[in-house]
Amino acid sequence: MGGGAAWLRSDCTVRLRSLVLASLAEQSRVRARSALPAIPAAGLGPLREGEDLEVPRILGLALIAAGAAAPADEGVEVELYRAQGKERAAAQSGSPQLSQLRPGFYRKVASSLAAMELAGMGEAARRALSVYQDLMTLRLQKVARSLGYTSVPASLPNATDEERALFECASAIFRRWREIMEGVDLVGGRVH
Repeated sequence: MGGGAAWLRSDCTVRLRSLVLASLAEQSRVRARSALPAIPAAGLGPLREGEDLEVPRILGLALIAAGAAAPADEGVEVELYRAQGKERAAAQSGSPQLSQLRPGFYRKVASSLAAMELAGMGEAARRALSVYQDLMTLRLQKVARSLGYTSVPASLPNATDEERALFECASAIFRRWREIMEGVDLVGGRVH
């Protein structure tokens, strides 16, 4: 297998993907676009047009993709713009601290962007994606500055689960690099 396949199997990637995959079981809100019959396998009764329902995210995305529902999770765009504004202001002030995001923020934004695309909200999704990418860049810069530490430093108390996983994975690589540069041979013993 090629190098890409090995990356797909890395512990770090598996850990990060497991966070994303777990979010597919989390509840999300969708709005019925038209009356829908009962879906017993999903535990849904008949729905009226415009009715909001809480379903596992994977089911919500399937309903949106089928055109049977539209995203109803309001506020993700507002929350995204606020988070970007706070992070940008902190970066301009020189603060090494990450601003606080609510638990599951990345997972909710990612699934909301997917739902927006599936619902045909292309331009709104592109604008939100641009803000999301900027926010991630601002936060990743702070995480990257902390990689020389051996544990999550005090400057990252507000790191999300995903950012902590990234920090721990990248730190392991940095620690191994240091060991090699300090003269540790391939079997783990010192050469000097």
